[in-house]
Amino acid sequence: MDTEYSNRISETQTNGVRPLSTVLKTMEVLDALATFPRGVKLFELADHLAISRPTAYQRLLTLVEAGWVEQIEESRYRLSLKAVGIGGAALEQANLGERTVPLLKELAAEARETASLAVLQGGQPYIVQRAEEGGLLRARQPVGTGFPLHNSASGKVLFAFADEHSARMIRAQADKVPDEATCEKVRADGYAFSDNTGDVRAVAAPVFDHRNACIAALSLVGPVSRINAPALVEPLVRTARRLTALLQGKER
Repeated sequence: MDTEYSNRISETQTNGVRPLSTVLKTMEVLDALATFPRGVKLFELADHLAISRPTAYQRLLTLVEAGWVEQIEESRYRLSLKAVGIGGAALEQANLGERTVPLLKELAAEARETASLAVLQGGQPYIVQRAEEGGLLRARQPVGTGFPLHNSASGKVLFAFADEHSARMIRAQADKVPDEATCEKVRADGYAFSDNTGDVRAVAAPVFDHRNACIAALSLVGPVSRINAPALVEPLVRTARRLTALLQGKER
C-alpha cells in the first residue's frame, strides 16, 4: 500500500469520517446506466445491480431530481447531457481536453485510420476523444465507448503501465486483466496490439502526465480487412510522445 493512500486511510479513521454509503450506492446507478446505450428499464437496472425494484426506483428518482438522469420513451432511463458537461470539465482538468484534438486529427490524417484517446474508469477503458481521417466514421467506436481491459490494445497499455496501487484497484474492479507476460511485453515494446477478435484491430501506446503516470492510451483502430497495424506503430508512438510532452508542458 503506498504512503499517500495509507495516510488518507489513517486520517479518515482518526477523524471518524466515513463515506456516505447511500450516496455510493446511488452513484452505482450512474455507472450502470453508462453500460446501456439505449437506456434501461427499471427491472433491467434492478436485475443488473441485484437490488429490489423499489430501491432501484428510489435511486433513479434521486438522480432524475439532481438532473443526472432523464426518463425517455418506453419507460427507459438514460444519462442526461449534464454528464457530458461534467465529463468535459473532467477532461479539461486532466489536460485531456481540446488541446489534444489537433494532434489526434494529425495522426488520423497521417495514418488514414481512426485515432482515439482512452482512459480507465471503473476497471474498464473508455474512449474520451477521437478523430477520423477526413471526418469520416471509419470504425464504430464513438466517444464514450467502453471495451474489455484484457484483450484491447488500450486496455493492455493502461494496465501494463499502471502503478502498483492503481493496478490493485483495477484488479478489484475489472472482470479480467492482461497476464504478466503480456504486460512485460507491452512495457518492453512501448505499445500493444489488440487480440485478433471481432472485426476491428487496434494498436495503442501510453500517454504520460507531468508525474510520469500513464493517464491515457492513444490508439489507431480500423477494420481487420484493411488496417495494417504494425505499420502504424511509428506514427502512433511518435504522436503519443508529443501528447506526453504537451501534458508535461514541454510542447505548446
